[in-house]
Amino acid sequence: GVLFSGGVDSTALLACCVKLGLPVIALTAAYVAGSSDPPDRGAAAAAAAALGVELRVAEICDLAEIEAALASLAMSVVDMDVVKAGVALTTHFACRLAAEAGCTIVLSGGGSEELLAGYARHAARPDDATLLGESGLRSLYHRDLQRDHAAATAHGLELRHPFLHNAVSAYAHALPVKLKLAHGTEKRALRLALEKHLNVPPEFAARPKWAAQYGSRFHFALQKLAKQKKLGTGRLADLVASCGTKLPPSSMALVFNSAKDAANAYHTAKLQHRAVVAVIPIDETADPTLFTCADLFAKAIGLPLSQLALPGYTARLCGQRTVTGDSGQRTDRADSGQRRVSGDSRERTVRADSEQRTDKVDSGQTVTADSGQTVTADSQQTATADSGQQTVRAMAEALCVAREVFGVHGVIAGHVHNLEALLALEAACELAGLRCLAPNWGQSNAWEFLLSCRGGASSMLCVRGEGFAGRVVSTCAELEALVEAVGGPEAADGDAGALELLVLEAEFFLKGASLSFDAGGHARGSLVDVRRRVRLDTA
Repeated sequence: GVLFSGGVDSTALLACCVKLGLPVIALTAAYVAGSSDPPDRGAAAAAAAALGVELRVAEICDLAEIEAALASLAMSVVDMDVVKAGVALTTHFACRLAAEAGCTIVLSGGGSEELLAGYARHAARPDDATLLGESGLRSLYHRDLQRDHAAATAHGLELRHPFLHNAVSAYAHALPVKLKLAHGTEKRALRLALEKHLNVPPEFAARPKWAAQYGSRFHFALQKLAKQKKLGTGRLADLVASCGTKLPPSSMALVFNSAKDAANAYHTAKLQHRAVVAVIPIDETADPTLFTCADLFAKAIGLPLSQLALPGYTARLCGQRTVTGDSGQRTDRADSGQRRVSGDSRERTVRADSEQRTDKVDSGQTVTADSGQTVTADSQQTATADSGQQTVRAMAEALCVAREVFGVHGVIAGHVHNLEALLALEAACELAGLRCLAPNWGQSNAWEFLLSCRGGASSMLCVRGEGFAGRVVSTCAELEALVEAVGGPEAADGDAGALELLVLEAEFFLKGASLSFDAGGHARGSLVDVRRRVRLDTA
């Protein structure tokens, strides 16, 4: 059987089965109560009919049945959240139907989004589409595959992902981005293959993406169930958390890569009922202000601060574009003309000529440093790759300590826009055997949620920002004005360093805890002396 939504991934799988002459049925599940027809049901019926394949649909309308399914899934899906719940319900009911039909194997389109640039974020950042795909593949098992296999095996089925076959994934990953993205269309290569090689009518090859929980309307079912339980649609995480006996949540450590971004990630984690048990700071020698903010924040939320800090690995702290250590990485000159690399407990600084741009030097050409020393572009790339690998290894060492001391299964980081920094952290987590989550990745207005959502912050202090340091903001309008003043969301990203804010008061602080700022005699500049002017107050 094929888990079938009528989207391009499942249509490709079904069309391949037909072309190969395999006995196959298409399986769809949808929540059908209410006045709106689930988008996937109609699309699946039309596509299956065009391919001449039998379609079976699990039409669910009973909220009690959905609640019982949630309780069953909670015992096997690790760290089930709202998104996992909505997708797992779709898979659960479709797999139940497959088992009833006598299927032993079901096929899923898992992995295609990452390999073929299928998400909106790939189209928004086409130059980074391949790296974004690799990032998605790193987290694919914990994010999607474990959930899907849990739902399938509960019905005695074997779930397979043809897009993740070694040969298919290697071929898809190697395709040029211009074949995957064209004119704002994701998965262009797959859509063309459907029409030209699998004889799929163009209207099915052109169908836009619908996330499974929305195409099946099980997300709407969760909203109705929350309303029935008087939780409200804004508290779906509370509904999922109360759905029955669950597996213990994975213990996570908070990477304090930025004061405001880490606080935002922690707030999101609390709303999602994740278990955060420790805070990992950035090394004090790399950024004394950020380290002090991490110490104050950890005390305010009542969590221990890891004694072994991460080396500075963001663009601002390293003074280079990337520290992933990949051979194809890009390198940019820091604004100051310096490239600083942190590894283990040591730092080394290399000053490049202020007029040179190392990322534009062709292989074999030479550049001259201030000292008059001549080096080749190849040797510069090798040195950058070596320093990147050294930084990642040092990060992994600190993460291993956190794993052993606090028993964590992964980390939660506040990265929002800086892809290179996120990839470096993911690479270090992979070496340390840990998961890596960035819950606010790509959200341009993420910090506004910190001030506006329930359980969030009520005031924040600007500790770094040219002309704004020392200003306290307490409304979204004030925060938005500050972000725009420094050049917009990407310029305000904590990884870039143009703007940094420390939460002073928040509902997620310990009861009676708050941070206070002594503004006496402080003239607004670019940096607040946090160690001297901010203190922790407890009731």
